[in-house]
Amino acid sequence: MVRTSFSDRHPSGMITMAVVAVMIAVIFSYYQTTRWNPEMRFWKAAAAAKSGWVDSLRKSEDVPVIICLGGSATGFGIDAEYADRELDCRLANFGLHAGMGAEALIGFALSKAKRGDTLLVMLEPELLADSEMETALGIQFAYAIGEREILNWDGATSSFHLTNLRPGASNVFGVIGKIAMGRPLYRYQLRDMREGGLLTTSVTSGIVGRNSSPESLSESAKKLLKDLVSVARQRKLEVIYGLPWVYSDEENAAFVRQGRSKLLNEVGQIMPVIYEDDLGVSTEKINFRDSPQHLSETAARRRTERLVKALEKNFAVR
Repeated sequence: MVRTSFSDRHPSGMITMAVVAVMIAVIFSYYQTTRWNPEMRFWKAAAAAKSGWVDSLRKSEDVPVIICLGGSATGFGIDAEYADRELDCRLANFGLHAGMGAEALIGFALSKAKRGDTLLVMLEPELLADSEMETALGIQFAYAIGEREILNWDGATSSFHLTNLRPGASNVFGVIGKIAMGRPLYRYQLRDMREGGLLTTSVTSGIVGRNSSPESLSESAKKLLKDLVSVARQRKLEVIYGLPWVYSDEENAAFVRQGRSKLLNEVGQIMPVIYEDDLGVSTEKINFRDSPQHLSETAARRRTERLVKALEKNFAVR
């Protein structure tokens, strides 16, 4: 008597089981990445708070706002509430996670901009030297906030994003490990974000100063910035680039400034730029917290003051 396996006897049933398994995996990946992931939950809530701040600044449709966009260097570097309260300047801190990539960071800011606004691009030089403008984290963020259009604001054809929504073993087991050890699920907490979107942290360990900085834009970044200028022109928006601040020790500060100067000159061929005497390079370690790009609250206010003065002096923007 010849025995046959279940798959031989029920081939359609095996196919159905495989399809169902794939669907379950896709659904799990989507929810784990966009709903349950502690990191994404934080940035989703932070984005909502920052959007709410912009809305609060718009006392009428004709009131222009300066939207500062970038990675966490901007998130920790711009005190928008202080600018509004003490400097009479309507700033919005749209600094999120640099790992989201330039495409999503710009797209999110554009989604909240209105005619007459100024987009102050403060993307980290490392992002502008990277060849990849779209990242998995940026895609996950777009899906998490329900605004997939921030990924193709430049008119490009939308990519296939399904594979970028999988959580990855390191993420899953990392969360399990933190729960087992009773540690916070994510390094930053919403209670540490100030009104206006300024990110803060009390952690001060592990800071190593930068010893160099990218000197040129990638071809992808050049195209992205040119596309942004074109879109901004169509939507009657102003667009300016300004370097985020960074820490470097005295020995390497000159090298970092040299790289930043060259990159800034390249950006200046595409859009107006803000030139600062020190090119945003600080050698005072006390100004930074858990990263050479994350300013303390006090330093963030000082940086905000200098930024507002530069905008008023060079661009008549307020």
